[in-house]
Amino acid sequence: MRALEEAVGLFWESIGVPWLSFISFAISALATAHIVLRKRDVRAAIGWTGFVWFVPFIGTFAYVVLGVNRIQREAVRLRRTWAQTAGGRQCDATRRQWDTLFGPEIPSGNLYPKLVPLATLIRNVSRMRMTSGNDVRPLLTGSAATDAMLSSIETATKTIGLETYIFHSGPLGQRFIAALSRATRRGVQVRVLVDGFGSLYGLSRIQHHLSRAGVPCARFGRRSLRAIPYLNLRQHRKLLLIDGELAFTGGMNINEALVDSRPGKRIEDLHFEVRGPAVEQMSHLFAEDWSFATRETLEGADWFKPGVPQGDVFIQSVPDGPDEDLDTMRWALLGAVAGAERAIRLQSPYFLPDPDLQAALCVASMRGVGVQILVPAANNVQLVRWASFPTLGVLASHGCEIRETQGAFDHSKLALVDDAWTMIGSSNLDPRSLRLNFELNFGCIDTALATQCTDLFERKWARSTPLTAEHIAATPRPQRLRNGVARLLTPYL
Repeated sequence: MRALEEAVGLFWESIGVPWLSFISFAISALATAHIVLRKRDVRAAIGWTGFVWFVPFIGTFAYVVLGVNRIQREAVRLRRTWAQTAGGRQCDATRRQWDTLFGPEIPSGNLYPKLVPLATLIRNVSRMRMTSGNDVRPLLTGSAATDAMLSSIETATKTIGLETYIFHSGPLGQRFIAALSRATRRGVQVRVLVDGFGSLYGLSRIQHHLSRAGVPCARFGRRSLRAIPYLNLRQHRKLLLIDGELAFTGGMNINEALVDSRPGKRIEDLHFEVRGPAVEQMSHLFAEDWSFATRETLEGADWFKPGVPQGDVFIQSVPDGPDEDLDTMRWALLGAVAGAERAIRLQSPYFLPDPDLQAALCVASMRGVGVQILVPAANNVQLVRWASFPTLGVLASHGCEIRETQGAFDHSKLALVDDAWTMIGSSNLDPRSLRLNFELNFGCIDTALATQCTDLFERKWARSTPLTAEHIAATPRPQRLRNGVARLLTPYL
């Protein structure tokens, strides 16, 4: 027996190790070829290549699990299948209309002509035509937004589409479940889509609660070993659609903290009520997401209604995701920053702009545009706050003004350019939102809406604390080291 063991050991030393090295080299080379052919971001390609070669086997396994974008291939396959159905053909026809029509001309005066290049850029990157005649009403508190949404659910007569990232099952969530259940019982077509990862927040088991209440619901993504490659890709959009005529969108989840008045528990956020032709576009985007998750096609006039003009706001939809909509939000923001002439105001709970957006903001500031950035002092993801400090220091040293909101964690997302263009929606200004998540945003052209949002921004600005380049530079060295290490994780924060 001992002689056999010695023989096996000798064989492994003489044959096994060289073969193991050859296998390691072969799979690393194959992974590198895939990285070079598929990764559009050079920095990501270099990082993954180094990891694959310097950490044999483990690096390749990590790349296969986390680095390969399977969602794009799956989206293409599903859409080809969906296109064979009547609903798919209907949506394709609408898509062709969006592809070929820019929509109404932007009116002259009030800075509108200066926004034509930005509107053209967004039209080209999003493939969505501009819609006119919309009414957009800001909902400034969690209570105002949730009360308006619950009231609209109670009055719905035909269809309700709800899409959200987090849906807590606490007291607020139970109010939504009860309202959706009552709508289902009175014959309203109800569809609820929640993200598979977001639904884990608070261990809410929201799909179980909705199903028990008789509400048709689905989860974007899977909770199984097969889902591991998809964990990094999430459905972050927030939409509530009522009878194809009314929509709610913005940054709010269905989260107990929105209506919790206890210190340290409350979250501030910003949501919007939308009426008009843009709602039809939102309905088609929701239908695509629902079909992606369930293979069910939503069709008929109850879901898709030609919008009746309700106001003066021009809206361009900007869907963003790791499929064919990759980089649309990023390009829209770069265009908005590059075209700004007087003022840029940004608010984001997670502010980690990529190098291109960071450089664009610095250039805008140095050419005389006032750049104001509002971030929360209290953050529910402390690692993001640490990682943001090096970037904030660079921006502040190039003339950008930065302030931190005090008190409750402010989850609001807002971008304002020259007091006429407003970007609302679900995206944060971080790599996860701009490259990994499925997001939905809206570029709005209207001075009245921009004035309302600017007033809100300025009220928060007045109550916030300045964060200067000198303050950031004076951070103790251990904290700077911690912040620098956190910044290395930026691509996945």
